[in-house]
Amino acid sequence: MTEHNQPHNPYQFIVDANHAKPRLGGNLGTSKQGRLFIVLGGVIVLLIIGIIVATLLSSASNAGRDEILKATQKQTEIIRISEIGLKLAKGSSAKNLATSVNLSLKSDQTTLLATLKSNDIKVSDKQLALGKNQKTDTLLTSAEQSNKFDEVFIQTIQAQLVDYQKTLKAAYEKSDSKKVKTALQTQYQTAGLLATAKQ
Repeated sequence: MTEHNQPHNPYQFIVDANHAKPRLGGNLGTSKQGRLFIVLGGVIVLLIIGIIVATLLSSASNAGRDEILKATQKQTEIIRISEIGLKLAKGSSAKNLATSVNLSLKSDQTTLLATLKSNDIKVSDKQLALGKNQKTDTLLTSAEQSNKFDEVFIQTIQAQLVDYQKTLKAAYEKSDSKKVKTALQTQYQTAGLLATAKQ
C-alpha cells in the first residue's frame, strides 16, 4: 500500500518523534527582530506596572490633600462664625471664645494653605467658601431675636470645632509627611481645647 493510500491518522503528530513541535512565535527569540520585540514587550509591561503603582501612590497622596482642603474649608466656616460672634456677642464668655477661635483658626489656616501650596495645590477663596452652612446663619439670627445669642453661639461654634477635629484626624491619618502630621496634631489639640473651654 502506498503512502497516499494509507488512512490519515489525525493523532500522528503526537506519536511521531521526528515531528517538529510548533514554537510559539516561530523564531521570535532567535532573530534580532524577535529579541527586539521581546525587549519592547518587557519595557511596556514595566511601564504599565509603573503607571499603576504611581496612580495608587498618587491616589493615597491626593486623599490626604483632599482632607487638608476640607479642613481649610471648615476653618473658613468657623472663622466666619467667630466673626459673627465678635459682632453680636454680649457677654465676655462668648466674646472671648469668638476672639480665641478667630485668631487660632486664622493662624492654623495659614499653615494648612502653605502646606497645600508646597504640594502645588492652589486654593481659591471660592473653594474655601464651599464649607459655608446657611443653616448656621438662620440659627444664630433666630437666637439673637430671642435674646439667646451667646448661649447658642457657644454651643454652635464648639460643635463645629469638634467636627473640624474629625477632619484634622482624617487628614493626619492619610498624610505621609512628618511635618504635616506635626502641624495637624497641634491644630487638633488647639481645636480640642477651644471645643471644651468652660465659659
